[in-house]
Amino acid sequence: MPFTDEALSKMSADRLLTLYGNAKHIAKNATDKRSVEAVALVEQIERLQLHYQKVEGLKNDDPVLLKIHEIVHSDAGVAGIVDAVERGLPGLAGVEQLIVKELGEFYSGKNTGTQAAGEFVGQVMGGKGYVRLTQGAMPEGSVAKTAMRYRKRT
Repeated sequence: MPFTDEALSKMSADRLLTLYGNAKHIAKNATDKRSVEAVALVEQIERLQLHYQKVEGLKNDDPVLLKIHEIVHSDAGVAGIVDAVERGLPGLAGVEQLIVKELGEFYSGKNTGTQAAGEFVGQVMGGKGYVRLTQGAMPEGSVAKTAMRYRKRT
């Protein structure tokens, strides 16, 4: 049964994300008419940007969290993080604009997005031989107010 844009927009975040996750699973795994309908539903939800809607903290399979992870671990994300750290800034300062460009208002501290991004930056930096220092102020205009600073392990 197709959903109208209005019906999808009125769904609770949890119900919508469950529907989205199920539709993605069917679209990926089915080879019949259900697959075509599931692909259409996924495209509709993404067009409306409802797959990023979340009120409480992000869960492991949340599309926002997955996108933050993807951006932070991308070549551009890693390069930006290392550059920021080499300039004495928190690592997050080097990748946050990429995250904001992709996710806009869906990246925030209210849904734990800034905290998740900081943890992913920590994963990147640990893997590159850096150690945590202290929290430092983020540049003016950043979504996150503070983030971890790093130095190369000696």
